[in-house]
Amino acid sequence: VHGCNDTFNKRLYIAAPLDNATSCSHIFYADYAKGLDAVNIRWSLWSSSKWNPTSILMDIDSNEPFLRIGSSLGVYDQDTSTRLDEDLAITTQVRTNLNPQVLGYINQLTSLRIRAAGSGTLETRTYGQDENLLQTLAEQTLTSSPGRDYTLLSNSCNEKIAIDFKTVDAGDWLSLNHVILHIQALWESRPIL
Repeated sequence: VHGCNDTFNKRLYIAAPLDNATSCSHIFYADYAKGLDAVNIRWSLWSSSKWNPTSILMDIDSNEPFLRIGSSLGVYDQDTSTRLDEDLAITTQVRTNLNPQVLGYINQLTSLRIRAAGSGTLETRTYGQDENLLQTLAEQTLTSSPGRDYTLLSNSCNEKIAIDFKTVDAGDWLSLNHVILHIQALWESRPIL
């Protein structure tokens, strides 16, 4: 396991072996700009069929950090303007944690408001516990300067609900700034049938 802490941008990069790998196969990326506690830290899992990371280095020349990933095939630089990986789409996907944190109740998500910028089409789905798909919400066309929040209507019911935001077309990108869930308890427990 190898790691690097970008204290300037408050990001962690941790290379680790997953899925029965004997050497590092994935990178855990954490953005802790809003805090290091479980609620505010944001995690992503990176992997590629082209490389297995052997080391992670931060080069902080002129106060501008760059992520470099070393592998047996060479050294890779992070290019934040890149939207394609060798002509393949880089999928942008964000999933919230399961909400709410109150146990036992059956909850209903009636709508959500999001502040997002990007390009392409945003697909939004709701999931319950055990990864069961609850609902596919209306697609939104993203712009780089939307000037407003997007409101998505929902009728998802479950003990806990996660929201999945995704762009899938080559060159699409997403910057998700905040999510407000309108969720309420519907029943105290499941009806006995």
